[in-house]
Amino acid sequence: MGEKTIKAISLFSGGLDSILATKLILEQSIEVETVNFMTAFYDCASEAQSAADELRVKLKVSDVNQDF
Repeated sequence: MGEKTIKAISLFSGGLDSILATKLILEQSIEVETVNFMTAFYDCASEAQSAADELRVKLKVSDVNQDF
């Protein structure tokens, strides 16, 4: 019986709060995938991608403009 891998999803803007929250999760040896939602009101995908690259985590950007 092998150990189970713990995984988490982080809502990720690339701002200080989401970076710190994600870093705290990573320091606990938890695998993290980050998610960023693009809207007509707020688009920080490039900042989020830069921060995700720094943390070496996978980022999924979801464009939800059509839903609005």
